[in-house]
Amino acid sequence: MAAWTYISEVISRIPQDALDFVELKDILVAMVLWAILYRVHKTKNRHRQMQRMRLEAKSAIYGGLQTSIVVLLFLLLVYSPYQHYQELNNKTVGVEKHAADLQNKIAERDTKIAEMNKELVSPTAIYMECTMASLPLTIAPSESIHIIPLNKRRLHSVKWGFMDFHNSGPLARLWPEKKVMAEADKKHNFARFVWRCEVSNHGTLNVLDVGIPIKIWFGNEKPETVYQAIVTPLDAASKFVFYPINDCPENISAVWPDTVTLQVLGESKRREVPLRRKFRNIADQIMTFFGSTTRFIGGEPCE
Repeated sequence: MAAWTYISEVISRIPQDALDFVELKDILVAMVLWAILYRVHKTKNRHRQMQRMRLEAKSAIYGGLQTSIVVLLFLLLVYSPYQHYQELNNKTVGVEKHAADLQNKIAERDTKIAEMNKELVSPTAIYMECTMASLPLTIAPSESIHIIPLNKRRLHSVKWGFMDFHNSGPLARLWPEKKVMAEADKKHNFARFVWRCEVSNHGTLNVLDVGIPIKIWFGNEKPETVYQAIVTPLDAASKFVFYPINDCPENISAVWPDTVTLQVLGESKRREVPLRRKFRNIADQIMTFFGSTTRFIGGEPCE
């Protein structure tokens, strides 16, 4: 019905003069043929459009596939390793932070252990008392006395230790000898008054040695000479006695310290500990020595 309506419209548009020379059936046949050709042409156009659309669809699909493949390759070859690197980097940072935290904790633990060790270290109780004494000194059989000769020349070259005088006889003997003391009495030598220093260990630890730095001034000479009186050993509940003695003409003063260094049996490092005293008076630490007109000790010259 639609085709016939279409053909009628076409015939109505043909001029009347033309229709007079052409029979109606010829026109109808021509129109039918034309309609068929038109339909065929239109169908071909649709077919071409469909092919074009298919090609465009295929191109779009192929393009999408190519894009997907490129994206996938990017993810596999670039992004994934980078992401893995970032994860590893984050883990590394985390490990480093954890290691730093562990180091801080270890340092804190070591500090606490050191503080605990300080608290656990057995205390020491080293005392030193110096009192006046007078020459001569008595040396018991098989015993020795320990002297620090306050001789400037000697102390400038030998800055530690004691000079010992031993009694190997069966009876007690006096030091210095009677002849030396007779000369001192004759000259009214006040240097016969000396200092007796007793170092004692009132603690529970056996001490291998104690270093006592004594500051010594010869007249007004500065700086002072520091002499190490080294007591070795000094077991618990034991004591050690020594005598600083001046046998030179120059007046001398000396001060003993507030602290000493010592080595405790079984420990690898030395300790610095207080040197205790009974504090009988404010001048306990100060010792003065009169210049001597008698050489009690002898040996090296005074100057």
